[in-house]
Amino acid sequence: MSFEIFEQFQANIHRFLVSKVGGDDGQDLLSQVRLSFQERMPQLRDKSQIKPFLFQIARDELKKHWLSQYRMVLDKDTGNIEDSGTNPETQFLEQERVALLHGCIKALPDLTLRRVAELRYQHGQPHIIIRKHLNLSVDQVKKYIKKAEIGITDCVHAKLKVS
Repeated sequence: MSFEIFEQFQANIHRFLVSKVGGDDGQDLLSQVRLSFQERMPQLRDKSQIKPFLFQIARDELKKHWLSQYRMVLDKDTGNIEDSGTNPETQFLEQERVALLHGCIKALPDLTLRRVAELRYQHGQPHIIIRKHLNLSVDQVKKYIKKAEIGITDCVHAKLKVS
């Protein structure tokens, strides 16, 4: 049953993912969304909410994809990316991405917002760990993450337009 439901929205989800990451990655993410949907289908209480449910799964997979792009192992002393077997040009681009992310997190206006963003995007911590670490409710963590996403996105766009 879940496969038939997924097929109804597959084209819309695919278009959404491709618009964010391109064709090949979009196809890979679509497969991940399909698998996650099958796993999470029992959690869906209101069957009329299937489309928002699917798009939330797509956004979750998209965030995982983007985080995997930014989550690098940094040398604590030098701030350089440890050798991951990539060529120098790729390493340079990765360092630029990491520096951009760090700069945009530092530019966030509120200390708690910065801490949430650091824990989430630099250290990959889940909501529950952030909640415990900063003594916040889950709803507060979600709101801070949403604000951080907006602030970081605006900052990245502004810096890329200037460059």
